Amino acid sequence: MDPALLTPAGTAGTSLVALLVADGWQQTRDGVVTVWRRFRPLAVDEVGRELEASRSAALAAAEGDGPDATGPLRGRWTARFVELLGEHPEAADELRDLVEAGRRDSPAGR
Repeated sequence: MDPALLTPAGTAGTSLVALLVADGWQQTRDGVVTVWRRFRPLAVDEVGRELEASRSAALAAAEGDGPDATGPLRGRWTARFVELLGEHPEAADELRDLVEAGRRDSPAGR
């Protein structure tokens, strides 16, 4: 994989985890699903379920009802994005746009 694609994958993974508990979560979720639908349509349902599970874990951790899930979630989503970009480097622009929209629209994403 092109090392230049590791940065957008890491940024997308970190940003996604920060946005799991943000007010604009649904928009972020929809954006991630849209990227997957475009580039890996057979994995859309799986990614949707994983997004919901990640959000549940992050919310439980934020409420003090579970272990801190930030590190493992960040690693899981970064790996997902690395895999996506390894197959479809052209998805990097869409991921950057998604991250920027999340940062712009959510205090948690800034």
